[in-house]
Amino acid sequence: MADMAVTQTVPQVMLLHALAKLKDTAARGDAEVARALGWQTSKVNRLRTGQSRITPDDARALATAYGASAEHAETLTGLARAAGARSVHQEMFPAPFRLMIDLEERAGHLRQYQTETVPGLLQTVTYRLALEAGAGVVTGGDLVAHSVRQRQALLTRDDPPRVEFVLSESCLRRVRGGPEVMADQLRALLDVAALERVDLRVLPFDAASAPFASLGYSVVHVPGRDEVDPLTVVYVEQAGDAHYLRDPHRVRAHTELFARQQSNALSPQDTRRVLHAIVDDYDKDSR
Repeated sequence: MADMAVTQTVPQVMLLHALAKLKDTAARGDAEVARALGWQTSKVNRLRTGQSRITPDDARALATAYGASAEHAETLTGLARAAGARSVHQEMFPAPFRLMIDLEERAGHLRQYQTETVPGLLQTVTYRLALEAGAGVVTGGDLVAHSVRQRQALLTRDDPPRVEFVLSESCLRRVRGGPEVMADQLRALLDVAALERVDLRVLPFDAASAPFASLGYSVVHVPGRDEVDPLTVVYVEQAGDAHYLRDPHRVRAHTELFARQQSNALSPQDTRRVLHAIVDDYDKDSR
């Protein structure tokens, strides 16, 4: 199973996977489908491999040619309509990271491990501005505030995803922007940790038996609908780039790694106690 290109959207990936599954079931080659539709064989190949954008009419035609029911064909047509759309919020992020924002917004279950920084989904405005300043990026406070609100809205919407975080203690101790910024950020983590659908745990420095991971990663599960299969993706961010992994073996490996790291982390209750203690330390430093 091919990994995802950073330029893709979640509906596009789900559409291509659904068409590939229909093609395998129908056992119809590109040339046969092209003859049935009056297309060039190269067009069928470009569409089903994601080299050309699939319009809603293309999706309906291909689904019908592969023997899909009318209802299934309509579902794929809807995916094609959504495939080319990105929200204004997503466009605020560099191209490699927009797909992750799309995955977050559509997720039913999100698991994330971080080593050095607070996860983007949980960052306060001042913490994110401090990160951007350190990287030499100038976005502007108003735009960052809008982005933070839009991104975090999924945590408190009517149907929030199940979200689990394991944060290395380094995330809490690595000072970004000064003690006041850090104290506010950790208070925000305490607020998030109180949400019903959130499980937030700290992996302390002395958790010697915890499996090591040098990079942060996310395992994102997007539920399927109708006859469209669900989508599970591993997201790994490194040095200003992003990788999206769909290979089942790598998805399983990261899912199992997260479970081991979570089992070695502090309980949610102990995590809250540690957060309160570190906030007190930052408050003392800022006086």
